[in-house]
Amino acid sequence: CVECAFELPADSPTPYEQYVLSEDYEFRASTLQYDKATDEFYFHITTRKYDTDESEVSEDTEHQTVLGIDLGVNSLAVASTGTFWQVDEYDHWCREFEKRRGEMQQRGTQAAHNALLRLGKREEAWRKQYIHTIANEIVSEAIEHDCDVIVFEDLTDIRERLPDTKWHHIWAFRRLVEYVSYKTPEQGVSVEEVEPNHTS
Repeated sequence: CVECAFELPADSPTPYEQYVLSEDYEFRASTLQYDKATDEFYFHITTRKYDTDESEVSEDTEHQTVLGIDLGVNSLAVASTGTFWQVDEYDHWCREFEKRRGEMQQRGTQAAHNALLRLGKREEAWRKQYIHTIANEIVSEAIEHDCDVIVFEDLTDIRERLPDTKWHHIWAFRRLVEYVSYKTPEQGVSVEEVEPNHTS
């Protein structure tokens, strides 16, 4: 067993104060994630708001359990349950397709041009299948945790907030929102996009 201290942001109230130390929220679970790419640890805590007294709830208000999904710097998606969808394989194949495109473009022949078109279709099909797989896993994650809503972070101003994020990660995350939105209605789960500080 290893004990270590951790520092909270200077801004108050912090999410730790708002949720973990609050008497309104129940502590559910915690996970510690190590990111080899940055040599950093991420500590995730999940909480759930206690049911409010029925007399304080309006008739049209329904308690909802939310699964928050963020775009990670070194992960394609990070769920509020602590699940990460890494980008190692995705990045690898993006580099491979880019390398092949470069080789074909240098040839400049009609045959190379035709091969380039075929490669583009293959890459598009691969990207769609890859994102569909993750979308299915996110929907399964929501169902497993009895979530009524899947909330994705709004990517507006993402370049300012996460300047190191690669363009194809942002593209993939946008497609992920579309695919999950398409798959959830039949599962009785809705999808929303909100400010990123409300997804975790």
